Amino acid sequence: MVACCAALTAFEQNAKLILTFSETGKMARLIAMYKPMQPIIVVSDKFDVVKQMNFSRGTIGYLIPTFAGREELLNRILKVFSQKGLCKSGDKIVSCYGTHEMHPEQSNILNVLEVP
Repeated sequence: MVACCAALTAFEQNAKLILTFSETGKMARLIAMYKPMQPIIVVSDKFDVVKQMNFSRGTIGYLIPTFAGREELLNRILKVFSQKGLCKSGDKIVSCYGTHEMHPEQSNILNVLEVP
């Protein structure tokens, strides 16, 4: 259900990116099933997941050392993708993640954020 809402919200809000935190890539694959126009950034601390996501339709894997400190991590990720030209200041992104930082696959939060 969250995956469908993420794709629909990204379309309705004209978001530039969909960002999800994942240990397995399952949420990203579920979102990709709806074929959103926006790239899906999959943030993971597992190299294998990042590698798999780089071969999946519409997904871009991004490797991080740990999921702890989500707010700081989110700002750092947005800065990296701004430098890569995928988004710019003022753009909207859809963020999908879980309430437990150490279990990001249990997604239950969907946010629309503005790139600083």
